[in-house]
Amino acid sequence: MINPIQPDMPYLPVEEFARRWGVTPQAVRNMVHEGKLPTKKKKRGEKKVYINMLVLWEHAQADADERAKDNFFRAF
Repeated sequence: MINPIQPDMPYLPVEEFARRWGVTPQAVRNMVHEGKLPTKKKKRGEKKVYINMLVLWEHAQADADERAKDNFFRAF
């Protein structure tokens, strides 16, 4: 399935992700630490953490495709 909805940026800094999702930056850092959010692999010496929006989008797309297979939308 081709989806016209795509992330506007491939990576978001923790602070911007937190702002968009209405949570604190610390909550985002906690989710990263717990392995709940994918991050961009850091380069040597890089300290800033970036959330990998492409991986999140791919996960959401796979979930949507699976629901479509289960005829999720036929109930509406």
